[in-house]
Amino acid sequence: NMESLKFLYVPVHISESSELSLSAKKLLDALINYRFNSKACDTGKIFVSNNTLCKLAKIGHSQLLSSIIELKNYSLLDRVQGSEIGNASEYIIHFEKLNEPLKKKSFDEMFGRFIGGQSNENRPTSRTTTIKIEIKRE
Repeated sequence: NMESLKFLYVPVHISESSELSLSAKKLLDALINYRFNSKACDTGKIFVSNNTLCKLAKIGHSQLLSSIIELKNYSLLDRVQGSEIGNASEYIIHFEKLNEPLKKKSFDEMFGRFIGGQSNENRPTSRTTTIKIEIKRE
């Protein structure tokens, strides 16, 4: 029963929301827990591997990736992927958003940066400026 599932850190309005999946809530709870109960508490930065995160949140790998996308779509989380395979990714929890009502990003908020690039297609990307320098010899 989902009602009986209590989260340590996820605010009630998020835990009771039907907008986020159970695995997304478990992931968010695990990340907040990790933020305050690991070396991330001192550094303020959360670096954790996918394997560790799956264990902490008690979710599978496929759920992990879909949950990250969900939390990003609600502006609750950002992820900076590890530079190489096996490297831990950095997670940024947007604590200020945890107190606000859940709001899914609009299409423009999610994809605006890609759309913006389209309208510039006809503009020249670089302009050549010619500067004429006259050197007078005395």
